[in-house]
Amino acid sequence: MGLVWRAARSRPRLLSGVAAMIVPWPLLPRMATGTTRGIIAWDIGVLVYLLSSAQLFASASPDHTDRRLR
Repeated sequence: MGLVWRAARSRPRLLSGVAAMIVPWPLLPRMATGTTRGIIAWDIGVLVYLLSSAQLFASASPDHTDRRLR
């Protein structure tokens, strides 16, 4: 369990994308098929992941990136 928790903590953008995928599933209209709801939830999760990654790229300085690679 410790390994899973450590992996999740080291990837906060991925974790937020997965959470954004799971949360809207029950809120989507029931008249849509399961496949359609799954695709919409997937798109929401990917959008959250890409936006949080873009925010990281836009706000990171070269010094911060260099420190992260070490």
